Amino acid sequence: MKKILLPLLLLPFGVFAQEVAPDSSAAQKPLKWEVGLNNSIAFSTDDNLVFYDDMFVLGRNSVSVYRNFKTVQAGLIVEGGVLAIDGWWLSPQAVVNYKVAFRKFYAYSGGVAGYVREQSASWLYGPSMNGFVSGAQVGGVYNLGKRFGLNLEAGVRFKHMSGTVTVIHENGTGTGTFTTTEVVGYSDVYFPVSVGVRYSF
Repeated sequence: MKKILLPLLLLPFGVFAQEVAPDSSAAQKPLKWEVGLNNSIAFSTDDNLVFYDDMFVLGRNSVSVYRNFKTVQAGLIVEGGVLAIDGWWLSPQAVVNYKVAFRKFYAYSGGVAGYVREQSASWLYGPSMNGFVSGAQVGGVYNLGKRFGLNLEAGVRFKHMSGTVTVIHENGTGTGTFTTTEVVGYSDVYFPVSVGVRYSF
Protein backbone atom coordinates (compact mmCIF):
# COMPACT_ATOMS: atom_id res chain seq x y z
CA MET A 1 0.00 0.00 0.00
CA LYS A 2 2.85 2.44 0.87
CA LYS A 3 4.46 1.71 -2.50
CA ILE A 4 1.23 2.81 -4.23
CA LEU A 5 0.70 5.99 -2.14
CA LEU A 6 4.24 7.36 -2.60
CA PRO A 7 4.00 7.86 -6.39
CA LEU A 8 0.56 9.45 -5.94
CA LEU A 9 1.98 11.96 -3.41
CA LEU A 10 4.89 12.87 -5.70
CA LEU A 11 2.65 13.35 -8.77
CA PRO A 12 1.45 16.93 -7.90
CA PHE A 13 5.06 18.07 -7.42
CA GLY A 14 5.97 16.77 -10.87
CA VAL A 15 3.00 18.55 -12.45
CA PHE A 16 3.97 21.79 -10.64
CA ALA A 17 7.56 21.53 -11.92
CA GLN A 18 6.30 21.11 -15.49
CA GLU A 19 4.10 24.21 -15.12
CA VAL A 20 6.97 26.34 -13.77
CA ALA A 21 9.33 25.60 -16.66
CA PRO A 22 7.30 27.43 -19.33
CA ASP A 23 6.98 30.47 -17.02
CA SER A 24 10.74 30.71 -16.55
CA SER A 25 11.37 30.45 -20.28
CA ALA A 26 8.64 33.01 -20.99
CA ALA A 27 10.50 35.51 -18.83
CA GLN A 28 13.24 35.53 -21.49
CA LYS A 29 10.87 36.66 -24.25
CA PRO A 30 11.30 40.24 -25.59
CA LEU A 31 9.31 42.83 -23.67
CA LYS A 32 6.37 44.33 -25.54
CA TRP A 33 6.78 48.06 -24.88
CA GLU A 34 9.68 50.51 -25.22
CA VAL A 35 9.99 54.17 -24.33
CA GLY A 36 12.84 56.30 -25.65
CA LEU A 37 14.50 59.65 -25.08
CA ASN A 38 16.73 61.04 -27.85
CA ASN A 39 18.62 64.19 -28.75
CA SER A 40 19.68 64.89 -32.31
CA ILE A 41 21.62 67.14 -34.62
CA ALA A 42 19.97 67.86 -37.98
CA PHE A 43 21.87 68.81 -41.13
CA SER A 44 20.00 70.94 -43.66
CA THR A 45 20.12 70.85 -47.45
CA ASP A 46 22.52 73.81 -47.44
CA ASP A 47 25.56 73.28 -49.68
CA ASN A 48 27.90 73.15 -46.67
CA LEU A 49 25.64 70.79 -44.65
CA VAL A 50 25.55 73.21 -41.73
CA PHE A 51 23.54 72.60 -38.58
CA TYR A 52 19.84 72.92 -39.30
CA ASP A 53 19.21 76.65 -39.58
CA ASP A 54 16.41 77.14 -37.05
CA MET A 55 17.57 74.72 -34.33
CA PHE A 56 20.13 74.75 -31.58
CA VAL A 57 22.09 71.53 -31.02
CA LEU A 58 20.11 71.02 -27.79
CA GLY A 59 16.86 72.15 -29.39
CA ARG A 60 15.83 68.92 -31.15
CA ASN A 61 14.63 66.44 -28.56
CA SER A 62 12.22 63.52 -28.87
CA VAL A 63 10.21 61.24 -26.61
CA SER A 64 8.92 58.00 -28.10
CA VAL A 65 6.68 55.06 -27.22
CA TYR A 66 6.82 51.82 -29.21
CA ARG A 67 4.80 48.61 -29.22
CA ASN A 68 6.96 45.65 -30.25
CA PHE A 69 5.64 42.77 -32.29
CA LYS A 70 7.63 39.86 -33.69
CA THR A 71 9.45 41.72 -36.47
CA VAL A 72 7.69 45.08 -36.40
CA GLN A 73 7.44 47.97 -33.96
CA ALA A 74 4.87 50.76 -34.19
CA GLY A 75 4.56 53.84 -32.08
CA LEU A 76 4.42 57.57 -31.52
CA ILE A 77 7.28 60.09 -31.46
CA VAL A 78 6.91 63.62 -30.16
CA GLU A 79 9.75 65.91 -31.26
CA GLY A 80 10.19 69.46 -30.04
CA GLY A 81 12.60 72.20 -29.19
CA VAL A 82 13.46 75.87 -29.41
CA LEU A 83 13.79 77.94 -32.53
CA ALA A 84 16.98 79.89 -33.05
CA ILE A 85 15.12 83.19 -32.66
CA ASP A 86 12.75 83.31 -29.69
CA GLY A 87 10.22 80.57 -30.39
CA TRP A 88 9.41 76.88 -30.16
CA TRP A 89 8.25 73.97 -32.31
CA LEU A 90 6.42 70.67 -31.68
CA SER A 91 5.85 67.66 -33.93
CA PRO A 92 3.88 64.48 -33.06
CA GLN A 93 4.59 61.70 -35.56
CA ALA A 94 3.45 58.12 -36.16
CA VAL A 95 6.23 55.62 -36.89
CA VAL A 96 6.47 52.01 -38.10
CA ASN A 97 9.78 50.10 -38.13
CA TYR A 98 10.84 46.67 -39.37
CA LYS A 99 13.23 44.94 -36.93
CA VAL A 100 16.04 42.41 -37.35
CA ALA A 101 17.17 40.94 -34.03
CA PHE A 102 20.66 39.74 -33.10
CA ARG A 103 21.94 38.55 -29.72
CA LYS A 104 22.11 41.82 -27.73
CA PHE A 105 21.24 44.16 -30.57
CA TYR A 106 18.49 44.82 -33.04
CA ALA A 107 18.55 46.94 -36.20
CA TYR A 108 15.51 48.64 -37.64
CA SER A 109 14.33 50.69 -40.60
CA GLY A 110 11.01 52.30 -41.31
CA GLY A 111 8.92 55.35 -42.08
CA VAL A 112 7.39 58.27 -40.19
CA ALA A 113 4.72 60.90 -40.83
CA GLY A 114 3.18 63.62 -38.70
CA TYR A 115 2.22 67.21 -37.95
CA VAL A 116 4.51 70.20 -37.21
CA ARG A 117 3.75 73.44 -35.38
CA GLU A 118 6.23 76.31 -35.32
CA GLN A 119 5.36 79.17 -32.98
CA SER A 120 7.30 82.43 -33.09
CA ALA A 121 7.28 84.29 -29.80
CA SER A 122 7.24 87.68 -31.57
CA TRP A 123 5.53 88.83 -34.78
CA LEU A 124 8.80 90.52 -35.77
CA TYR A 125 10.25 87.16 -36.78
CA GLY A 126 7.46 86.01 -39.07
CA PRO A 127 4.14 84.17 -38.69
CA SER A 128 3.43 81.02 -36.76
CA MET A 129 3.26 78.06 -39.12
CA ASN A 130 1.64 74.65 -39.38
CA GLY A 131 2.66 71.84 -41.66
CA PHE A 132 3.44 68.17 -42.13
CA VAL A 133 6.56 66.06 -42.08
CA SER A 134 7.35 62.62 -43.50
CA GLY A 135 10.46 60.57 -43.96
CA ALA A 136 12.43 57.42 -43.25
CA GLN A 137 15.01 56.26 -40.73
CA VAL A 138 17.47 53.46 -39.94
CA GLY A 139 18.95 52.70 -36.56
CA GLY A 140 19.83 50.19 -33.91
CA VAL A 141 19.38 49.47 -30.22
CA TYR A 142 22.14 47.79 -28.18
CA ASN A 143 20.76 46.21 -25.00
CA LEU A 144 22.82 46.89 -21.88
CA GLY A 145 20.61 44.58 -19.83
CA LYS A 146 17.08 43.25 -19.79
CA ARG A 147 15.46 46.70 -19.81
CA PHE A 148 17.93 49.45 -20.78
CA GLY A 149 19.47 50.00 -24.20
CA LEU A 150 21.43 52.56 -26.22
CA ASN A 151 19.90 53.92 -29.43
CA LEU A 152 21.56 55.40 -32.53
CA GLU A 153 19.44 56.58 -35.47
CA ALA A 154 19.86 58.46 -38.76
CA GLY A 155 17.18 59.52 -41.19
CA VAL A 156 15.81 61.95 -43.74
CA ARG A 157 12.79 64.25 -43.30
CA PHE A 158 10.70 66.22 -45.80
CA LYS A 159 8.87 69.18 -44.23
CA HIS A 160 6.36 71.62 -45.70
CA MET A 161 5.16 74.62 -43.66
CA SER A 162 2.62 77.38 -44.29
CA GLY A 163 1.13 80.31 -42.40
CA THR A 164 -0.92 83.47 -42.87
CA VAL A 165 0.67 86.89 -42.44
CA THR A 166 -1.03 90.29 -42.31
CA VAL A 167 0.66 93.04 -44.37
CA ILE A 168 0.00 96.74 -43.73
CA HIS A 169 0.12 98.95 -46.84
CA GLU A 170 0.23 102.73 -47.12
CA ASN A 171 -2.43 104.39 -49.25
CA GLY A 172 -0.99 106.09 -52.33
CA THR A 173 -2.63 109.36 -51.33
CA GLY A 174 -1.00 109.31 -47.89
CA THR A 175 -4.40 109.45 -46.16
CA GLY A 176 -4.23 106.10 -44.38
CA THR A 177 -3.38 102.43 -44.58
CA PHE A 178 -5.02 99.18 -45.59
CA THR A 179 -4.18 95.55 -44.81
CA THR A 180 -4.03 92.34 -46.80
CA THR A 181 -3.42 88.75 -45.75
CA GLU A 182 -0.99 86.51 -47.54
CA VAL A 183 -0.20 82.81 -47.23
CA VAL A 184 3.53 82.23 -46.90
CA GLY A 185 5.43 78.99 -46.52
CA TYR A 186 8.49 76.93 -47.29
CA SER A 187 9.63 73.36 -47.83
CA ASP A 188 12.76 71.76 -46.44
CA VAL A 189 14.75 68.54 -46.41
CA TYR A 190 16.96 67.69 -43.44
CA PHE A 191 18.91 64.74 -42.07
CA PRO A 192 18.57 64.15 -38.31
CA VAL A 193 21.18 62.00 -36.52
CA SER A 194 20.17 61.14 -32.95
CA VAL A 195 21.48 59.30 -29.91
CA GLY A 196 19.46 58.25 -26.89
CA VAL A 197 18.30 55.56 -24.51
CA ARG A 198 15.49 52.99 -24.58
CA TYR A 199 13.67 51.38 -21.65
CA SER A 200 11.66 48.18 -22.17
CA PHE A 201 8.75 46.95 -20.05
